Amino acid sequence: MRDILIIAGIVLVFLWFLALVYYSSKKSRRKQINTIFYVAPWGDDHNLGNPESPWRSIQYAVDQLKPGDQLILFGGTYIEYITIRNSGTQEKPVTIMAKTGEEVVLDGMGLVWKYAINIEFGASYLTIEGLKISNYIFGIGLWGQNTHVKLKGLDISDCGTALQIISGEKLVIENCSFHNNKGPGMAISPGPINDTIIKNTRSSYNEGTEVADGFILESGNGVLLEKCTADHNAGSGFNCGIDQLTISACVCEENAKIGINLSSNNAKIVNSIINSNGNAGLVYRGKDSLTIVNNLFVNNGLKGEYCIRVNDQILPAPAKMFSVNNIFAFNYCGIFLGGFVILENEDYNIYWSRDDAEIVINNRIYTRDEINSKVWYEETGQGKNSRSIDPLFVNLQYRDYRLARNSPAIDRGTGAFAPDKDIDGNIRPQGRGVDIGPYEAAEGSIVLPIAVAPKTPGYSSDISGTLDFCLDWGVVSSVHKVVKYCVQVRDGLSGNWQNWLMETPDIGGVFSGMSDHTYYFRAKARDILDNWGDWSGTSYTIVPMDDQNPLIRYSGEWSTVVDDFAYLNTLHYSSAQGDYFTLKFNSSEVAWIGVKGPDRGQAKLYLDGELQQVDLYSGKHQYRIPIFKVILPEGVHELKVEVSGTKNKLSAGFRVDLDGIAIKR
Repeated sequence: MRDILIIAGIVLVFLWFLALVYYSSKKSRRKQINTIFYVAPWGDDHNLGNPESPWRSIQYAVDQLKPGDQLILFGGTYIEYITIRNSGTQEKPVTIMAKTGEEVVLDGMGLVWKYAINIEFGASYLTIEGLKISNYIFGIGLWGQNTHVKLKGLDISDCGTALQIISGEKLVIENCSFHNNKGPGMAISPGPINDTIIKNTRSSYNEGTEVADGFILESGNGVLLEKCTADHNAGSGFNCGIDQLTISACVCEENAKIGINLSSNNAKIVNSIINSNGNAGLVYRGKDSLTIVNNLFVNNGLKGEYCIRVNDQILPAPAKMFSVNNIFAFNYCGIFLGGFVILENEDYNIYWSRDDAEIVINNRIYTRDEINSKVWYEETGQGKNSRSIDPLFVNLQYRDYRLARNSPAIDRGTGAFAPDKDIDGNIRPQGRGVDIGPYEAAEGSIVLPIAVAPKTPGYSSDISGTLDFCLDWGVVSSVHKVVKYCVQVRDGLSGNWQNWLMETPDIGGVFSGMSDHTYYFRAKARDILDNWGDWSGTSYTIVPMDDQNPLIRYSGEWSTVVDDFAYLNTLHYSSAQGDYFTLKFNSSEVAWIGVKGPDRGQAKLYLDGELQQVDLYSGKHQYRIPIFKVILPEGVHELKVEVSGTKNKLSAGFRVDLDGIAIKR
């Protein structure tokens, strides 16, 4: 009995020691400074929170974080909602981020009326990075007076609103994508939001029962939107009431309503592209001043609107407007300036939207001729260096709005107010002067015609029963009229490029080849200004070997026949079971060229010994078609085709034909 008591005592002491170690380590890990913790879908909240023993719940982990801590999430899907109550400090922010190279998804499916991440009132000095969020009523919500919060690399979709901010300051939103939500992508409402940077962020394809804008910024001061994109939204692209707002190097396109809708005081738009929006490209109903410099407004007002409307209300507040180095082109109508607009400076702009209404101010309509003949300048004192002329883009149809060679926008702007760099980060100026619009072209820049790879048949027998076949060529894009082409050919991959057609105006021709050869083609184009473009990509045509080629070995009772529809007018055929032909070849592509028809039977095809059944029956005769074709590893292969002596029940015969074999050389 005494021994049993001793053993029991030892066990109790050991268990007490384990419990002490466990709770001591658990307590000590929460006292660590600048600790990195981990969460994984396969973890457990009773674990230590390290890489080898991660926690399971993000919420549990967040509740453990202290200033300076980092929480790293392993890849996987997490179905939960998170509330962040604790703040970091300026020296020790709290960071929550996806593990580098892994996809972390927060999925709110089934969590009705929840935020994915709820940052409570006043929670600050936080960084959230690299997460994908979907299927919540709100992706991320900041409940007010949140400062120094950084949201980076987030992808938020299929939510009611992707990002909702009540108020805050000194926020950074960078490299995020808000798309396919039922409401706006990003909504700052009611605000204010101050001293905030939104950079490299896209809000797109947001649409639902309510009109969904890309970015809503209702109130605040000192916000920079840089290199952001708002596109394909059911509402407006940017809808802003921020004072001291700067929109720089942004793209706003194909939004159903207004491109940029501003009620801001003192707004500046530079280096941006406002393109193909349903209503106006820009509406300004603020006061003080609107500055627009080196922008492009193109294809706006698709529903019958002006390109720009400034203070179009009945009793608007007075507003000053500064407009320099902009292009307004191909919009439904020109720009509309209300009676309370004070033009501080309008100069070095290009107008090319509507011949009879490029500028409307105080109910006075100015036409293209009146701009070019200086009537506009003489009556207003503005626009001395503005012009109404086609700006000449590289390719308007494909929305390549860079300036083509000899564009009237090249070197014709003013450097007095232009940004130091263009929308792509190129230094201004590149030439003798600053270019008008968001793009800066190199001096004497030449936009070369781009030729398309010639359109050729895969096998010459597809379109011809002879060794001749047709091919076509042309251009993908060219600023100026293309007048000549050069087309080169190469016989086989190891051959040298040779000129076939030099400086031809034609866009098609007939090439004469040789049996059992492969021909590669490329082309380049010259425009009316003698600019030769680069060589196009290559295309190729295989000219098959004929059925008479001695490399093909026949076994059995094969017959030959002259047929005007056949390749080179001859065919081998047999209906005898067991008859076959074989060919060994070294290539990466082979095709059996033959005939299908109402009296054709079935064949056994062996490629490197592997059997495939082939049915040659067709309701009508089809000549010179690839019965079988395949891409292979480069090397030596063997093709064997054997007459099966069987047929489709609809067929009237057992015949199998060989018209040719196409081998890529």
